Amino acid sequence: MENRDGESPNECQEYIVISISEDAMKATADFLPFPEHITLSKEDIEDILHASGITHGLLMDNLNYAALRCKRDKTIVPEVPAAIGLPPVAEIAAYYTLLPEYAEARKPCKEGEDQNVKVDYREYSPYTIVDEGALLATYTPKVPGILGSNVYGIDIPFEITSLSNICAGKNTRADETGIHSTICGQLLVVDGRIDVEENLVIKGSVDYSTGHIDFPGDVTVHGDVKDCFKLHSGGTIDCKQTLDASDVFARGNLIVAGGIIGRNPLELQAHAATALPAGHAIEDRRGTIRVDGSIKTGHITHCQIYCRGDLEVDKLIFDSQIYTLGAVRMSDGATIENAEIHALHGVSTGTVENRTGKVSVFHLGIDWTQLELVAENAAKIAGITKNIEKIQRFRFSPQYNTNAWDKATPLLLALEKEKAQLVSQRDELHEKLYADNDAALSIAGDLAAGTIVEIGPQSLTAPLKFSATALRLNAERTQILTGDYESPQQSAQRLKFLRVRRKQTS
Repeated sequence: MENRDGESPNECQEYIVISISEDAMKATADFLPFPEHITLSKEDIEDILHASGITHGLLMDNLNYAALRCKRDKTIVPEVPAAIGLPPVAEIAAYYTLLPEYAEARKPCKEGEDQNVKVDYREYSPYTIVDEGALLATYTPKVPGILGSNVYGIDIPFEITSLSNICAGKNTRADETGIHSTICGQLLVVDGRIDVEENLVIKGSVDYSTGHIDFPGDVTVHGDVKDCFKLHSGGTIDCKQTLDASDVFARGNLIVAGGIIGRNPLELQAHAATALPAGHAIEDRRGTIRVDGSIKTGHITHCQIYCRGDLEVDKLIFDSQIYTLGAVRMSDGATIENAEIHALHGVSTGTVENRTGKVSVFHLGIDWTQLELVAENAAKIAGITKNIEKIQRFRFSPQYNTNAWDKATPLLLALEKEKAQLVSQRDELHEKLYADNDAALSIAGDLAAGTIVEIGPQSLTAPLKFSATALRLNAERTQILTGDYESPQQSAQRLKFLRVRRKQTS
């Protein structure tokens, strides 16, 4: 192929020096002065570049202008950009982004809020609790990459990059809608991995460093639980030391290695006398514990406990109110003092004392959950009885007349019918109320004189000190009898035998 002056491209090539970068992404041309009779056309320049293998990203406008300038000025035109490769565009892989509310540390006062406002730092917790099915991270689909090309026209592969290392971990589910929690639990994000723990383990104490605890699963506390802090669990609570009980709730069991300590009313009164204005009401508030399962601990003081299972206490129950649908089981060396205990299936302990001058009261064999219904029923019967008596007195009053009595009679009959229904209901409630006729108070040591014992419908005030005795109802439920002390194991075997025999005879 020749140009219009008869020069071949090879002859023209000696006036253009091509340089290519090491990565082949850029090519430059040095134009050398050439004779007047040679004219470098666009096609000539393209042929020269193609001869060097350069086929992609040609910058022909730059090259044509450089050729004209070189011929006009008869000078070298160096390093003219001749071709530029197209770099690849990286592919962005699909990724997950943690929601902002889980990515930022929670603070008791948000930025922009009035920092002078009073803040209850007990409400601040470093633990993030999520519900089952909660969205934890959003999903962003991938952005496809684009191949690049060097000046030789050779494809350059693209890289695949990720904008986030967030990934699904324990108890989570990932799909194109995001990452979701599969359980209620504590959210943990470590090195981008999202886990939801079904159990909460607190290595220190429950105090201002943790705030109140309200967790849907099991909670283990290796330190103490400080006073005035709530501890709620949807499972079992296991405290390795002591529990200063203010507000404790567990749907499972409560295990306290040390003891459960509530609020001493005397200390509260002493504090109020110095810290509160004159005449200010003093709130006599013991620590409150509610447990759907059983409780096991070393001692209980100044507490109000509601429990559906058994209580196992090693050493002491003092100045506390206990309500349980199970039994209270204590060791032979344990003591109960200044306590009120409602135990459906009885109490076994070492001694019952009244050194403070306040006697202990036991309500055994009684389902305390029915007490409110019984009281409500009794109030209704009393109200209806009062109305019936009022109508009946009218019959003998000076205002009596036949017409008025005829109008009052249907009302009287309706009230008597309603009262009969309530009395029948009362009998049924009493059967449910006195739910365990075999409940007993078993004392391995001494039972202090003055102690009040109520078993089923009967009650007894100990006239003197008893030793190594067991108090229980007679078969007719008409009297509380005293007998020999039974250990918790012996009592359990006896109750099992009685229930089997009763079932067989029925």
